Amino acid sequence: MVTVTPDKSGEQDSIITASVLKHMLENKVKTPAIIVRTLPNSSDKLKKDYSGTNPAYFSEDAIHYLNKRDVIHLITDLPSVDREKDGGQLMAHKAYWEWPLIPNKKKTITEMVYIDNIVTDGLYLCNIQIASIESDASPSKILIYPLNKFKK
Repeated sequence: MVTVTPDKSGEQDSIITASVLKHMLENKVKTPAIIVRTLPNSSDKLKKDYSGTNPAYFSEDAIHYLNKRDVIHLITDLPSVDREKDGGQLMAHKAYWEWPLIPNKKKTITEMVYIDNIVTDGLYLCNIQIASIESDASPSKILIYPLNKFKK
């Protein structure tokens, strides 16, 4: 799990770029899952209506960077990995699943999770419980267990 501050692009966009992720991950072990928590991080995220607010999102290069790190489970507190109004392009989603060239149907994206500030960045064992629904979207429950508590 990493906590990031999205870059500003112009006056309206906040973007998680490849450089933001590289800064946080370049010396870290590769893991099949990554949790990206964004700042500012307050409990307001639990009840916020994001419609019409142009919330932060992932750039296409950030998604390519995660693909190079072999991430198969992307978990974030953002309402979407894509820009709110992108004309239906869904560039980050498509880049993540490598659609339409070689779609990877084993990958998952979990959005709108809330991770309290008491949870520190680091390495966790992650249990992703996905509802057995045949659909392009499904509710899920994420449980994390800190691995550093078990070190001697």
